[in-house]
Amino acid sequence: MTQALPTFSISIETANLADTSPARFARVLKSLADQDYPITNAQEVVVADTGRWPEQLLREMCAPCPWLTIVAVEREAGYTDCKMQSVPHMTGEIVFFCDADVIYEPGWLRLMLTAFNEHPEIKVIGGDTGVDEAVRESGVFGLAMAIAFLFPPFSDQKEIRTKHYYEGNNVGFRRELLLRYPAPTSLPVKRANLFIHNTLLKRKGFSIWHQPRARGHHPLPKGITGFVSEFWNMGRDSAYVSHFFRDFSGRSYLDGSRLHRRLHRAATVLQRDPKRWLLLPLALPIILLGVLIYTVARACGLLRRPPKPGNLQEIWGDALPN
Repeated sequence: MTQALPTFSISIETANLADTSPARFARVLKSLADQDYPITNAQEVVVADTGRWPEQLLREMCAPCPWLTIVAVEREAGYTDCKMQSVPHMTGEIVFFCDADVIYEPGWLRLMLTAFNEHPEIKVIGGDTGVDEAVRESGVFGLAMAIAFLFPPFSDQKEIRTKHYYEGNNVGFRRELLLRYPAPTSLPVKRANLFIHNTLLKRKGFSIWHQPRARGHHPLPKGITGFVSEFWNMGRDSAYVSHFFRDFSGRSYLDGSRLHRRLHRAATVLQRDPKRWLLLPLALPIILLGVLIYTVARACGLLRRPPKPGNLQEIWGDALPN
């Protein structure tokens, strides 16, 4: 007899909805509805509403999915805050975080739950988030983003293994861990809360696991505004992490090998489709512009000392920097 999979809940943030089209959000919901392990087995699937879209539009989008529940969180809550504020609305043994703009492959839910079921030692596991689908449709800009943007190409690995981070758009936690050690919130960053959470969890002795076959497809930045915003936020987040861990070299955020990893990524992207070599000269100026925006944002962030985050000592104790 097949052993029953753990109970689970799913949270879909709406902090990204301001930059997401209704058509994209509909595809996200369909990808969850089409999971080969029924989404209807969830204890809850909650949409954490931050008010980015008009209430009526959000309700119309969710109406075809009776398994969805819209819950109100703090208006205009940031990306991580939106996720954390949804946790009290979920009761499953496993809590998953999804994003409003990421499309999940049909086996995603089953693979993630099976990993928790077969490996009791796993407390947190991330899937594989990539931009491969978007890159194939976006020519020169897609090639530039495949090399310079946050998400690397899919790894094509098969085995579960440890990794140094999880992505907040494709991750599951055992609920008791997340309740005891939630991600820091109310920080002046876009995504760095999650990098800090990764690091503090590891300092507490927890491993971050990775299920490379549980894939989610992330879009590319939309237009010049989205491009500038993404790379500016990446630089600003890097500076904040340097302040938080008092490591102004950036090693804590960049893992000491950012250039090496980017060169390896570029080699992988070009190897998978040799025709991309012809586009590389056109993609390089876009890559360099992204690097420039990132560098300026990071420099500006390092010049300003942000206020210390409060209420972390009780939770994290000796995992915090001295």
